[in-house]
Amino acid sequence: MANGLMSDLEAAETAADDSSILRRRPWSVAALAGSFAFAVSTFSDAIGSGRIGVDFGVFHAAGTTINQDGYDVVYDPTRFSQFFAEEYFPTFEVEGSVTFFINPPPFGWLAQALTVLPFELSLLVWSIVGLAAIVPACRVLGLPAWAPLAVAVSPMAVQTLRIGQTGLFVFVLFAFLHEAHRRENDLAAGVLAGLLILKPPLAIGYGILWLLGGRRHVRSIVVAAITGLVVSLPTLVAGLQPWRAYFGVLSERTDIESAWTGQSLSLAEFIKLLTPGASTTTTFISWGLGLALGFLVLGYAKRRFGDDPVLMSAIAALVTVIASPHLLLYDSLLLVIPVAVAWQRGVLKGERFSMLATILVVALVLGPIVFPEQIARFGRAIGLEFPALVVCAVLLGRWSFRATGGESVEELRGGESELSPATRDIGESLNRRW
Repeated sequence: MANGLMSDLEAAETAADDSSILRRRPWSVAALAGSFAFAVSTFSDAIGSGRIGVDFGVFHAAGTTINQDGYDVVYDPTRFSQFFAEEYFPTFEVEGSVTFFINPPPFGWLAQALTVLPFELSLLVWSIVGLAAIVPACRVLGLPAWAPLAVAVSPMAVQTLRIGQTGLFVFVLFAFLHEAHRRENDLAAGVLAGLLILKPPLAIGYGILWLLGGRRHVRSIVVAAITGLVVSLPTLVAGLQPWRAYFGVLSERTDIESAWTGQSLSLAEFIKLLTPGASTTTTFISWGLGLALGFLVLGYAKRRFGDDPVLMSAIAALVTVIASPHLLLYDSLLLVIPVAVAWQRGVLKGERFSMLATILVVALVLGPIVFPEQIARFGRAIGLEFPALVVCAVLLGRWSFRATGGESVEELRGGESELSPATRDIGESLNRRW
């Protein structure tokens, strides 16, 4: 009788504990549910339309055409789009020219390696390697063991996998660039930044940071320039024609950019969303405003935290997302870097991380409701990403202010782990500054 009563009490307590998970971790549950819903809707649409790996198809097609015809076809929008439709996605129809290959010649030269395997198998290997690379990236950022899984199920990673984009590899590159910046290793930072010749718009954050740093970053700038030149050398064998063709297709793409947009956390894409059908001039204005915002944010940060390379690097990653002239959702995994710094410094205690994740996920889901006119025109679920990012940045800044202005980093971490002397010095320095 007593044993039965005790069993009933234990079962009741377990049920009570289980039922309280939603009350104890509401933001975590919301973030997971939102991410799952986003993944299901994204892949359902891609499978239904037969567009799994469409962007990777562009890369594979670029490598194939360069193998066969040099750079004559890859930067000819009409011929390349025709080849892409015939050989890769026969049913793919899209307004404008999303199927342009708009990456620089070094990217195309490297894309030839993708053609060693058939398209479907190559896409599978590309995705598996990208997912596996998340683990060392999270480790070098000092994130906990569950972080790779959280990154892998995020909307940014899901979108990357859906279309076969470069987002996971970009995340890895920036994670190691951040680590090189933390160690103040100018050589490593320069080499890694030089690889951004493959995706030039992503160099804006660290580019601004290094320009504002003046002589402090001269070596990194020089090494980055040399690395970019070395990576470009194979494309110069045929002269400057590939580069002339590349800039020619960019000019055509600029016209399309004024009438096309996609899921993005950048200021430029948000401005275009608010001005549907605007002229090319508006596109250039949005790029200029993004650049100005980047200088404003990093300039202010330099005055406040100029002697903290970790924090400045994290802010540079954030600026890359908001100020880039062309950065869509799949490249926004760079936001993991400032989140990692906040995590290490005890700012994201409790449910704060899950709260930020929920805000972004909800913004992705509600975009079509708030901006129905743009959805009808562009067919894209966009609208609230940039405002949501601003809200998250403000919250993160406010929490950081409270953390560095009050309790010590050790107290905020609750004694869960020992901090290195360097981290303690940084925390004390920030306390003095605030």
